[in-house]
Amino acid sequence: MRLAHTIADVHVIAVRVALPKATRIHALEARSHITPIYEAAGGSDRVDRTQQPIVARASKRLTWRGRARFGPNLDTALAIHRNASANQACCRNRIRAKLPKILPVKEAQPTLFELPARVIEPAAVDPALQAVSASLSPALRLGTMSWSFAGWRGLVYGHDAEPKLLAEAGLTAYSRHPLLRSVEVDRSFYDPLPEQYFADLARQVPEDFRFLVKAHEECTLSRFPKHARYGKRQAEPNPRFLDPSYAEGAVVGACVPGLGTKLAAILFQFPPQDAGDPRAFADRLQAFLERLPRGVPYAVELRNAELLTPAYARALTASGALHAHNAWGTMPSLLAQARLIPPPARRPLIVRWLMPRGAEYEAQRSRFLPFDRLVEPDLPTRTEIATLVSKALAHDVPAFVLVNNKAEGCAPASIVELARAIAPR
Repeated sequence: MRLAHTIADVHVIAVRVALPKATRIHALEARSHITPIYEAAGGSDRVDRTQQPIVARASKRLTWRGRARFGPNLDTALAIHRNASANQACCRNRIRAKLPKILPVKEAQPTLFELPARVIEPAAVDPALQAVSASLSPALRLGTMSWSFAGWRGLVYGHDAEPKLLAEAGLTAYSRHPLLRSVEVDRSFYDPLPEQYFADLARQVPEDFRFLVKAHEECTLSRFPKHARYGKRQAEPNPRFLDPSYAEGAVVGACVPGLGTKLAAILFQFPPQDAGDPRAFADRLQAFLERLPRGVPYAVELRNAELLTPAYARALTASGALHAHNAWGTMPSLLAQARLIPPPARRPLIVRWLMPRGAEYEAQRSRFLPFDRLVEPDLPTRTEIATLVSKALAHDVPAFVLVNNKAEGCAPASIVELARAIAPR
């Protein structure tokens, strides 16, 4: 597909084709300072950053912004270069080209440059694991927190799986593991992700697969931590804390249409922080949850034990939200959490097995890398999860259990042992 418009004697041409990443970045050393900016139909000022080829002014090279797999054609890039050079005087400022319509990728005309889909092969299926899977209730969904770990080759992915492709194309192989029927999207905690990202994930898995999506951290941080990645915002109050308008636009509005029925819940994880008076926190949390779009399952995870109060439990019940039971740090045990939470906020049951109580995140990470085997089995927590899940299933309550590598050293291996503990009950 080729779109061409002439503005101020500068031709801006866009062609969608698939090229290797190296070709996209290094094909042309552009000498111009022009930046084509595309607007949606109707002249909207909002730019779709996932589908923009941009000639970067700073680096003076052709690049691609976003995660789209389509890069500009070399001939097109050369055309931009020639036109920009011929009009150097008018190319020093940004030029906005209003295009009547940019076709979606699926409607774009195929080209000779399209590459075959990248495929990650699954690990060989162990018949013993198939037998364990067949013995489990279909109402139980086990999964991991993220999925792009090279150490899982031979356990989840084939031995020759390319590590750099796992994040983008690994879920199809992941979902063929007999015990992995759900997964947690962790990346969305650090940056809001576009609808297309979630739609791409959904296409990789079967219909009965489910995703737990972590909301962007700016929904749940009252104040930005003193950490380098927050830059000048360190220790500053966060104006988006428990802001339902921001949560709706940055989180709900992207993952709900992107995942559709494959969305299990949106998780609002509250990191350890000074959250103030527990009662005031519960009241504000309830107001926040009640103003979010209806019909979407929401879950809340606390990492401040003092916030786990009767007022918090009432806030969940009143707003229809769920409590995410977590094995983490200084939080009460999973069974203790369950005793404080009324049944409506535990249906379905959500359990997140992060690490042993009292352990430190970075210490666990350094000890357990590359996450390819069980290093320190945590039998008390495993038994507690098996007990809680078995009780839920006995009362026809669906259950989700998401496991972190820092729990015992290797999340898929932990899931195998957990499944074996649940199956005989």
